[in-house]
Amino acid sequence: MNKAFFRVFSYILIVVVVFTIFLNMPEKKVEVSPLGSMLSAYFYNTYASKEDVFSTYANHLQSVTDPELKQFYQKFDWRIKNTAVNYTSDFDKTWQQYDADGSTKDHYLEYWQAIRPAIKQFYNDTIPQVEISYPVVHFRCSDAPFVIHPQYHLTKAASARWMAEQVKNKGFDKIVILACNKHRKVKNNSCSDFLAFYTQIFQDSGLKVEKQCNSVFKDFALMVHSPLLVSLNASSFSFMAGISKDPTTYISCNFGRESTDTYLLQTQADWLLDQNEPLLHKNVKDYKNVKDILTKLEN
Repeated sequence: MNKAFFRVFSYILIVVVVFTIFLNMPEKKVEVSPLGSMLSAYFYNTYASKEDVFSTYANHLQSVTDPELKQFYQKFDWRIKNTAVNYTSDFDKTWQQYDADGSTKDHYLEYWQAIRPAIKQFYNDTIPQVEISYPVVHFRCSDAPFVIHPQYHLTKAASARWMAEQVKNKGFDKIVILACNKHRKVKNNSCSDFLAFYTQIFQDSGLKVEKQCNSVFKDFALMVHSPLLVSLNASSFSFMAGISKDPTTYISCNFGRESTDTYLLQTQADWLLDQNEPLLHKNVKDYKNVKDILTKLEN
């Protein structure tokens, strides 16, 4: 009897120890190739930069295992130099109007207007057509906004309602929300709660909502080929899809920048741009307090 009890106790102890070790293991980051930043850098390398941008991404490009992305990246020709506009920026942050110090970049909108046709042609040549008849709304939530980056925030409810109205004004009654929580995921984030919050706003505005999360490449293709694209919050991933579209078929939040105690609103755009501030990090005490954040998003 004692031996049997000791055997059962030992098994239980082993299970508890193993389970405890598992819970305390650091979460392995799910690394996803930064497609938005990569495209930002590639077009800058081709149409503005006189420096060699490729060397920065060379090692990463060799390590990509995703077959779709690997095939797509092989179509990049980093040797092409065809300067279009005298535009200076960090090569992977060309989509932002402001530099890190808060200064406005010269020729920001002029640059994007000049190279938009080339970007569209590149996508037409390299991204197969995807059947999508409804507007696509992209919601970036993973490491952001939880890492308190000055560019990445949560969009307030008023802005989401404005976006919904723009969609309806163009004659649509349904949207597809792309929300893949797998890019540098932060442990125990609240993305599902925020996704539910925004989904309800679009539904309350009279829009049917379909949620999708596909491969990185397919999600990008859906945005490129959608009849209307909405960047719900700041993201190079959705911006690099949206900037290739006709300006009348791209809607975005304000890609401004939180600087000290202020927010620098983006002012330059030829697409439909929200003119409201997002929820600033300075107004959030704890991103784990979902109830408090949802309240602030409504105000």
